[in-house]
Order: sequence, then C-alpha cells, then structure tokens
Amino acid sequence: MRRALRILRFERAVTDLERSVAFYVGALGFEAPAILAGGTQVWLRRRADTLVLQAGGAAEDVVACDQAFQHIALPVADMDAALAQLRNFAPRTIGTGGPQHLPASSGGVTALKFCDPDGHPVEFLCFPDGRTGGIDHSAIVVADAARSIAFYRERLGLQLTARQTNSGLEQDRLDGLNHVQVDVAALAPEAGSPHLELLGYRVPDVRPRRPRAWPATRIVWEVDDDHTPELIHDPDGHAHHLLPRPRTATQPQE
Repeated sequence: MRRALRILRFERAVTDLERSVAFYVGALGFEAPAILAGGTQVWLRRRADTLVLQAGGAAEDVVACDQAFQHIALPVADMDAALAQLRNFAPRTIGTGGPQHLPASSGGVTALKFCDPDGHPVEFLCFPDGRTGGIDHSAIVVADAARSIAFYRERLGLQLTARQTNSGLEQDRLDGLNHVQVDVAALAPEAGSPHLELLGYRVPDVRPRRPRAWPATRIVWEVDDDHTPELIHDPDGHAHHLLPRPRTATQPQE
C-alpha cells in the first residue's frame, strides 16, 4: 500500500484551452496566468487548491449516474451570487429546478451540478455552516460502493469519514434523474481536504462507461514513500497519479 498524504492537484483534459480558462476563471473563481503563450496546459488556483487544464481532451456528455462521471465540487459562500456569475457563461445544467437544498440526512447543503464547456461535471456547494474553500472534493460514480471503498482503503490508505444513502425529490432534481437512491461515501487522505467521494447509484443503475476520451479528469496524490511515480486506475477505471513525497535532507540516498 502506498499511503496517500494529500491531493496535490486535479487534472482535466479540455478541447479549447483558452475557452476553458475563461470559464474556470470568470465563472468559477479560479486564478490563472494572464498569458497562455500557446502552451498545452494551464495551472489554475482556487484558494489553496490546484486544477491543471490540459489541451487535447474530447467533449463529453455524461449523466449523473454514468460510470464516467467525475465532478469537482467548489464551495461558494453565496449561491445566488455564484449562480448569477455562472449564468454569464450559459453552462448546461445536469439537474433541474436550479440549486437544491438537500435535507439534513443528505448533508443539509445547497448544491447545483452543471457542466464546463466540454461537458465535464462541476458542482457548487453552499454549506449550512458557511464554510468556503478552494476545491472541497471530487466525486466519482462507482458500480459497487463496497468494492470501491475497500480498494481505496487498501490501495491508498484513505479513511472512510462518512457514509449515507441520498434519496428524495431534491436528489432527483440535483441529478436530473428519477427515484434516485445513491450511496455516498467520503474518503479522506491524511491531510483531510480536498477529499474523494464515491457515488454508488442503486437506482437508477450505473451506466457503463464509454471508452472515448475517458477518463477526462485525474487526481494527483502525494504518497508517503520515495518510490517512482505510478499511474493507477480504480475498479471503475478512474485514474490516479501517485507521486512520492519530496525527499528531505535527512533521508538517506539510495
């Protein structure tokens, strides 16, 4: 097991780098260099967290229960203000009826799922305690929640910090689906946040992934060893890049 210390960054493949930078900066509050200079990637910051946009992706059209679904969740202090800014970019929404206030059994947050210009999912979260931040978590759809929890605990040493089943009208509207029953499991590295969430849909069935341009999003983790970098995939095909923690002066040379 290579124990995950923290999420270093999220990486997302896009078709038009300049268009995507404009969206993530203008609509979502990221900060970026003023000049792209014809590069193939741009590093964005939102508070202390990092998202890397990389040229060369392909447009997606996933639904909330698609096995290829992976969003990044962004806390906002004022949902109305965030939504007003977002509307300037006319994104496609995933759910129906606008932001949904979920019951306390589902976390009590107000949430909205929508897509970036390439169709990659994003979520706004407004927490009842008012907390904000950069990137709260990334959520991925899994076919078998128990199997995936075991994988992440055994492969990366993540801690299961919360687990619940979400359902009801608000969840249906958030996901744009009917009669939703979804297991939600929060898994955290040693640093805590950002963390990973698993979405195991009982109803409707998880839609099998399509191979085209998938996965579009990758999580980069710092792990507690000095071995070589490693690219791994979970049982559902979601990609993770493991990077060893930097060697310190007190660590012996091999």
